[in-house]
Amino acid sequence: MIAHLHQMFSKRLDAMQSMVERLPGVAPPVRKSNPDSYADTPFTVEITLIEMPRKFSFPSIKAYDGTTDPDDHVA
Repeated sequence: MIAHLHQMFSKRLDAMQSMVERLPGVAPPVRKSNPDSYADTPFTVEITLIEMPRKFSFPSIKAYDGTTDPDDHVA
């Protein structure tokens, strides 16, 4: 029964993705080969091939908690 449901939902999801991809002006979705993989990325090849500078360090920014204006937080 579970296998049948999985197959049915998989076919429906594929059909919906196909319809979305045919919409004019809509970029195709990023497909992940494995949903739990960190190797897949939504970035273009040009972005993923850029090497981070050796001395790069992430700025120490407090995580956004959703209670203030997000534009102020980013600024």
